[in-house]
Amino acid sequence: MKINTPESPIHNPQFSIIKWISSTIIHYQFSILNYKLVNFLNSQLSIINSQLLIVLLISLLISAPKAFANAPTSKPMLRLNTNMHAAMVKRISSDAAGRVFLTCSDDKTARLWNADDGRLIKTFRVPVGKGHEGKLFACALSSDGRTAAVGGWTRGSDQNSGNHNIYLFNTATGEMIQRIAGMENVILDLEFYSNTIFAAALGRDQGIRIFKRSGPEFTLYKQDTDYGSNSYNLAFDNKGRLASVCFDGYIRLYDTAFNRIEKVKTTGGKQPYSIAFSLDNEKLAVGYNDSGTVEVFSAKNLELLYRPDNKDADTRDQRLESVTFGQGGYLYGGGAYQKFIDGAWWQCIRRWSKDGKGAFIDFKAAGNTVIDIKPLADGSILVAGTQPDMGRYKPAGEKIFYNRGEVSDFRNRDRVEYFTISHDAGEISFKPLGGKALTFSIKTRELKPSDQRFEHYRDQYKTITITDWENSYSPRINGKKTDFLDQYEICRSVDIGDDNTILVGAQWSVSALDAAGNQKWRAQVPGEAWSVNIAGNGKTAVAAHDGGQIRWYRMSDGAVLLSLFVHADGKRWILSTPDGYYDASPGADTLMGWHINNGKDNAPGFYPVSKFASKLYRPDVVENVITYNDFDKALAHADKNRKNKPVNLDIRQMLPPVVSIMSPQNNHEISSNTVQVRYRVQTPSGEAVTHVKVLIDGRPTGQRGIQRKKTKGTAEITITIPSKDCTLSIIAENRFCASDPATVKLHWKGQDAFVIKPKLYVLAMGVSRYQEKNLVLRYAAKDARDFTRALEALQKQKESLYRDVVVKLLADADATKDNILDGLDWILKETTDKDIAMVFLAGHGVNDDYGTYYYLPQNANTQKLKRTGVAGSEIQSTVSNIAGKALFFMDTCFSGNVLGRRGGAMDTTAIVNELSHTENGVIVFASSSGRQYSLEDSGWGNGAFTKALVEGLSGKAAYRGKKITVNMLDLYISERVKELTNGRQTPTTAKPDTVPDFPIAFKGN
Repeated sequence: MKINTPESPIHNPQFSIIKWISSTIIHYQFSILNYKLVNFLNSQLSIINSQLLIVLLISLLISAPKAFANAPTSKPMLRLNTNMHAAMVKRISSDAAGRVFLTCSDDKTARLWNADDGRLIKTFRVPVGKGHEGKLFACALSSDGRTAAVGGWTRGSDQNSGNHNIYLFNTATGEMIQRIAGMENVILDLEFYSNTIFAAALGRDQGIRIFKRSGPEFTLYKQDTDYGSNSYNLAFDNKGRLASVCFDGYIRLYDTAFNRIEKVKTTGGKQPYSIAFSLDNEKLAVGYNDSGTVEVFSAKNLELLYRPDNKDADTRDQRLESVTFGQGGYLYGGGAYQKFIDGAWWQCIRRWSKDGKGAFIDFKAAGNTVIDIKPLADGSILVAGTQPDMGRYKPAGEKIFYNRGEVSDFRNRDRVEYFTISHDAGEISFKPLGGKALTFSIKTRELKPSDQRFEHYRDQYKTITITDWENSYSPRINGKKTDFLDQYEICRSVDIGDDNTILVGAQWSVSALDAAGNQKWRAQVPGEAWSVNIAGNGKTAVAAHDGGQIRWYRMSDGAVLLSLFVHADGKRWILSTPDGYYDASPGADTLMGWHINNGKDNAPGFYPVSKFASKLYRPDVVENVITYNDFDKALAHADKNRKNKPVNLDIRQMLPPVVSIMSPQNNHEISSNTVQVRYRVQTPSGEAVTHVKVLIDGRPTGQRGIQRKKTKGTAEITITIPSKDCTLSIIAENRFCASDPATVKLHWKGQDAFVIKPKLYVLAMGVSRYQEKNLVLRYAAKDARDFTRALEALQKQKESLYRDVVVKLLADADATKDNILDGLDWILKETTDKDIAMVFLAGHGVNDDYGTYYYLPQNANTQKLKRTGVAGSEIQSTVSNIAGKALFFMDTCFSGNVLGRRGGAMDTTAIVNELSHTENGVIVFASSSGRQYSLEDSGWGNGAFTKALVEGLSGKAAYRGKKITVNMLDLYISERVKELTNGRQTPTTAKPDTVPDFPIAFKGN
């Protein structure tokens, strides 16, 4: 089965990714390399000053000729999909009330966040293409938070590189509501004054534009093109006056009619980068990109008033170029200024009193350059950094929340020592910055902490010696300079193969050379190649890239074979082919997805690969790609084993519906238990909508399963909601898959209702004594009994969460297929939307040749799985339709005999991921990861997972107070199982984002 997608971009030696680079880069290089050395020594990071790099790269983008333009493709493109931005955050902006805020990034997305806790609300996407197309440098929220404006390197489908677009989105629905074309250069800043006026700052000498709402759309109102360079920042005061800074060295001031009234040359530096009005409209603060000076000017005539104390932050490398005023007469500054705090280097915010004339304090705020700071009405500030990271802080520096990027960082000093590869390329080791050393096996798909090393890189082998290669433009081979890199491209890593082939990782490429330095092939990369390593068999190489991806390259031609993304938590991972076939750890199949442009005036679609799991979740393909050194051969082999016929698969024909809630708005206040919901369903694939589900806090209500006759249009439905704050979600399904949920938070303002304690319904199944003697286990039935006893004990507690605990136990001879199906039917019918249901499985589980999961009842016949096994679909159908909260505990896994390893040959990942998808809404606790063994031991009297589970429910998971929540139980089980098994077993928990954490037990009295 071959997927119709763009081929992996492999380039010949003549290709240059940045042939258009301007010669203006030269004067930046020495300052960049100088700072790089300082930062390397201070923070042990092989990185350069992010702000300098940003300014440099944007300057290069601005001067790019039209020949580089690429129209966005309509073909699906695989992209990472983490909750947090995957590349540096460029801007941050909030609504007037400080309820929500917006960020944008080089990862080509803008994101809306809840300002209370930093929780992601919505992602906005623009048309993207190869290279820089779609990178967002600027974003702003209207005063009421209903409109988001974004821009950057945003030409869309226009081939003219001088015609960039500003995109406007409805923040409630995510719809693109307007595209403003005709920007003569990249958009560097956007700022709203109100709901009806916003301003844009452009690159080079294009100046600023003012847009005003006229009817439903914004139109150009005024512009000023008398600028000599890039303008990176604009600011409005609260009366509507506008000020700007520009790299031509001038500050400009405009009146409320946007007539320029002042223009003053700066003296504190030649490149003023940021500007901000004081809250009383009397002063303007300015920060510089080329200087450590911060200055405060009169907002009436731009007269210099004073310079705040910049002690220790008085150089270009330690500057405070981003500034803002906040409540309480405080001035804030941030940028490259860093301190060593709590055992790590942090970029700090400086807060001056008396609007910058008074004393200062410093507090840690970001892991790399602070690029934007914005004040909120309550006196706190929002901070955006290039790590990527962002946070909200009180005036004294107390953290309200801090969100850090979720990509692994391979820029650490010792990266090449840890980045090793096995002889057959099937195993690798690596160590992310600030993380543990890890190993990953393609065959077992196991990621684990380990100091194991394989074959290291080498820069000297036999008659070849490579010198001057680290961070250089021209590595030397046997003393001779090479010239195969693009102009100003920096080498980051090298290796030499047994056949004398040289592999070079650089900023924009991975290249193979012969011993004389002649280039064999060049591959475009997703990010700088910080480490490279050739496998001992000479067939395959790996590279660790900026942005967190590790790629396997075929040594004969540089073709990409596999890509591994390891989440920064060191637990979740997804391994994929360029065609989108994948394997993933539990809970990780949403970390990558398909971006599909939808014309120039519509928001693109984005669909996690999990939506296509029935076709693309193919561990059997992924595990053989390196063995065959060829994707097509691996696919043919796997399809032959499955008896699949080769087909051409077009993702666009399988797309899920897209749901938008038109009303109520997010954070709507309600006082009635019924709410009228208006929503719209779109069908990009043309497939008919088969069902619509309504979820409250991630679980189905009585309104699920609504039938629709049309594939487009709006609909209304009346929903019954509980007398408490809740999250309402709507999901639409077609015959292939379900949509992402459209979600709004509702805040209860009515009378508090009488709270009825829930009932707990428990269905526990465990089989040790099978009819087939070779399947006999020791503790599976006992595990089920011990689990039910622990839950029954909850009812006897003085402060029980439950008014009743109802248990159905099916152990050994009672656990026949018919009894199990009857038990599933029982718990489905008995559990109401006020109750909690728990389903527990212990025993054997297997996958058939097609990957279908079966739980083996006591009377199972392993030669007749379909007839005698309980299919995973039966379990899924039950737990996903339970009206109340549903938890599924799964202690079935791989076979073996060390310490009594239990279970038939199987991989639990597919069923764990399927059950925990949002449309199913089930919290899944699995005893182990993927193909790991589940261990049991006579010393424990249980399986390791069940022992930890019972201990946790019995009180040991109560980390704070007496309540035991889902998240607390997850933490206890993961740590306890690791302790019991010496790290050989890794339990996993998968919880839908729509299901909040909630208590499930009290610590016993």
